Amino acid sequence: MSERRMLLWLFAACSGVLLLLHNGLLSGLDGETFYQVAKSAVDQHRLDVGPGFNSTTGVGGLQYAKSGIGMPLLAGVVYAISAPVAWVAPAHGSLIRTGMVGASMPFITAALVVAVYWLARQLRSYRAAALITAIGTVAGTFLLPYSKEFLAEPLSALGLAVAIGCALSSRPAAAGAIPLGFGAS
Repeated sequence: MSERRMLLWLFAACSGVLLLLHNGLLSGLDGETFYQVAKSAVDQHRLDVGPGFNSTTGVGGLQYAKSGIGMPLLAGVVYAISAPVAWVAPAHGSLIRTGMVGASMPFITAALVVAVYWLARQLRSYRAAALITAIGTVAGTFLLPYSKEFLAEPLSALGLAVAIGCALSSRPAAAGAIPLGFGAS
């Protein structure tokens, strides 16, 4: 089996397992705040959130999230893509859209497994050792519980793993640009 095909299967298998473990909701104040910023940006074309979120008072007395922009951007993309689902089931549209945004985190974590495998292979590790390292990165650390929450750490770790891999494969411009795109909080 080619290594690229194996990486696709690794991503699909990890995504499936992590989706089974996921609670399907956004829990915690940070996740709710990221979601509210995304919802406000997509629906109202504004970046402020209402009171009661992890926010601070800004221009004009409006409340703005204290977090970085990476997770609200991710939430905004998934929220915007989920609009047709909300039209199909308008009575449950909000719940479905919230669940879809929350369920994006298992995919981020599965991509991190693939990135760690790729990084280990860049360091000339054997395939079996790279696979154990990649799976152990999630299953053997606090990253597994973080994959159930909508927090910035898995996305930041993914950005760092890909950036380090790009640096090792002599692509310094990509290595420098990737963390900017992932927007660590």
